[in-house]
Amino acid sequence: MIPRYQRLLTPEVDLPASGRDMPVIGYRTWQLRVTAGNVELGGLHNWGRWDPGVTRASCRRTPPWMVGLHRVPNPACACGLYALTTLDEPARRARLSATSLFAVPGSSAMVAGAVVGWGRVIQHGLQGWRAEYGRPIGLLDTGHPLLEVVARRYNVPLLSHRGLQLTAHEHGESLTPGGTGGGSPR
Repeated sequence: MIPRYQRLLTPEVDLPASGRDMPVIGYRTWQLRVTAGNVELGGLHNWGRWDPGVTRASCRRTPPWMVGLHRVPNPACACGLYALTTLDEPARRARLSATSLFAVPGSSAMVAGAVVGWGRVIQHGLQGWRAEYGRPIGLLDTGHPLLEVVARRYNVPLLSHRGLQLTAHEHGESLTPGGTGGGSPR
């Protein structure tokens, strides 16, 4: 067995998928965050945000002296830009957030969207992937009042569930379990 510190220094160990020629598509949920007059897409479980245009993943757990030795994403770490291979769960979360009777005024709403990932891409569990680079390519239109603002800022369309799937498949391929691509939207 390879010690954890050595796995961090040798990121090529046990990679299920990497060095892809075609960008991969996925779906995710973001928090809508209002900051200094802007609305941005933020991560659900951390304070990271996605930039308008291209976002490059970084590792917030790697010590500064190890940054050049730790490729992102790394299978021995939790770093990278996350996405799921199906829209069902992100769409459910976004719709629940938009219609929740328990929503707290002033709290951040959730929005679902399609993303494209490229660069170093690894399979994450059975239903997702993590990538080095990513970019939103469309947002699910749930009727939330801030969606038009964030869609303009990120230069992406607001789409129906089916429209989001079709748009995603114009930008890349699905990453299915085992690291193979293929498939079109249901």
